Amino acid sequence: MTELLDRIPRPSSLVLVGVATGLFYYIGLFVYNAYLHPLAKFPGPKLRSATPFPNLYAALHGDQQFDYAALHGKYGPVVRIGPDALSYITGGAWREIYGHRPGKTHSQMPKDPVQYASQPGRAWSIINAPTIPIHSKIRRLLNPSFSEKSLRGQEPLITRYVDLLIDRLKDRVGQKSTNLTDWMNFITFDVIGDLAYGEPFGCLENVQMHPWIQLTFDFLKTFVYVQVLRFIPGALDLMNVLIPPKMRRSRDYHWALTAAKVQKRIAMETQRPDFMGHIIATMKDGDGLSVKEMEATSEVLIVAGSETTATLLTGCFYYLLKTPRAYRRLVEEIRGTFKEEKEIGYDRVNKCRYLLAVLDEALRIYPPVPTSMQRVVPGAGDYIEGQWVPGGTLVSVAPWAAYHSDRNFRDPDDFVPERFLGDEKYKDDRFDVLQPFSYGPRNCIGQNLAYLEMKLILARMIWNFDLTLLPESELWNQQKVYFLWMKPPLYVKLSLVERDGTTSG
Repeated sequence: MTELLDRIPRPSSLVLVGVATGLFYYIGLFVYNAYLHPLAKFPGPKLRSATPFPNLYAALHGDQQFDYAALHGKYGPVVRIGPDALSYITGGAWREIYGHRPGKTHSQMPKDPVQYASQPGRAWSIINAPTIPIHSKIRRLLNPSFSEKSLRGQEPLITRYVDLLIDRLKDRVGQKSTNLTDWMNFITFDVIGDLAYGEPFGCLENVQMHPWIQLTFDFLKTFVYVQVLRFIPGALDLMNVLIPPKMRRSRDYHWALTAAKVQKRIAMETQRPDFMGHIIATMKDGDGLSVKEMEATSEVLIVAGSETTATLLTGCFYYLLKTPRAYRRLVEEIRGTFKEEKEIGYDRVNKCRYLLAVLDEALRIYPPVPTSMQRVVPGAGDYIEGQWVPGGTLVSVAPWAAYHSDRNFRDPDDFVPERFLGDEKYKDDRFDVLQPFSYGPRNCIGQNLAYLEMKLILARMIWNFDLTLLPESELWNQQKVYFLWMKPPLYVKLSLVERDGTTSG
C-alpha cells in the first residue's frame, strides 16, 4: 500500500503556490467588492455585490426581472445587483439615466457596449448605435415614416390586415379553442412586414407562423449569452464560437432572410407610405443609410414593431378575461360607441377613454419589454436620485419590478384600468414611473404606430367576438423572460356577438 501511495504523482510546489494565489485573489476580490468597493454603500445582498454570477444565473434561467422585483421589495428603490451594477425603480431614475442631460459633458448616458454590442459582420442599428451622431442620423431618416401624416397614410394598410384577421377568426367560431398568442403574432408580423419590406409574411393568408417568427425568438436568446460573455476575457471577439450552434444557425438564417427582404424592397419602384421609401430615396441621393445599415435597422423594426405589439395585445386579452369587471366595461364602451363596425377608425377610436386605459394598464402590468436597458455612468460619475454614482457603473430601471412595486402603484398585481381615469383610490400612484416605450432621446420611435394598431385590433375584436378564457390558460402569465417574454399559447373560445337577434358580420 505504501508503495502504491508513493507512486501517485504529487503536485509541485509551484502548482500549490498558484492555486493558493488564485484562491487568495478571489477571496480578496470578493471581500473588496462586498465591503470596500465604491458601490458598497448601496443596499443589496453581499453575494451579488461580490460576484456577478447570481445575476447571470437568473438571466440564463429567464427569471432575472422577477429576481429584481424581489430584491427591490426587500432593499428599496435602488439595489446593487452586481459588483458594478445598480437597479432603480423610480421615475427620477428614468429621467436621470435615460433623459437629456443639459449642461453635462455627456448629454446622454451611453448604452452598455456589451448589452448592445453589434455582432460580428453586422452594422449598427437604431437600437445599438454607439454614438449620438450615428443614432441621430438613423432616427432622422426614420422620423418621416412615423409622423402623423404617415400614420394616417398607413391606417388603410393596417385596416386591411385587421379585416383579414377578423375574417379568419370568424372561421374559428365553433372550434373548441383558438390560440390568441399565434393570431396576434400573425397580424402584427404581417403589418410590419408590409410596412418594412412592401409585402407581408403571409401569416394571416396561410394561417401559419412564418419561420422568421420562431427564428426571432431563438435569435433573442443570444442576448442572454452576451451577458455571460462579458465576464470571459476576449469572449466578445469569439462570439461566433461561443454562442451555441443552434442559436448561431438561427441567427445566420435570420440575417440571410433580412438581406433578401431588403434587396427586394430596394428593387421595388413604388411610392407607398412604408418605412423604407424615404430611406431608399435618401440612399439614392447619397445621404442615406448603407445597405448593411438598412438591414440591421429593418431587422430591429421587425422585432420591435411586431413582437412587442403582439405581446401587449395577448397580455391585454389575458388580463381582461381574468378581470370580468374590466372586460364588461370595455365591451359596453366599444359596442355602445360604434353603431357599425366601419366606424372603428383612427379618429373615433382615440375617443374611447376606457380602451386607452385598458391598454395603459396592460402596458403596466405586462410590459412588452420587461428587460432592464443598461446605461454606463460617464466620466468620473454623477448623481442619480441624490446619490453619487462613480463613473463606469452600469445603471438601469427594472421595468417589471418598478411597475409591480407597491412603492409606485396601489394593488400593483391587480389589473385596474380605472387607475388611469382618475379613480380616487389610486390618486397616489406614481405614473411617471410608467415608461413602457422607454424615455428620452432614444425612446421607441414607433409608439404611436403601436397604439394605433393596438386600438384598432382590440376594438375590432371586442366588437365582433365574445371571448372566454379556457382552463388550460389560467396561469398563462407565468412565463420566462429572455430579453422578451417567452409566451405560451393563450387558449380562448370565440363566439360571434349577437345583435338584434343576429350575429355580427
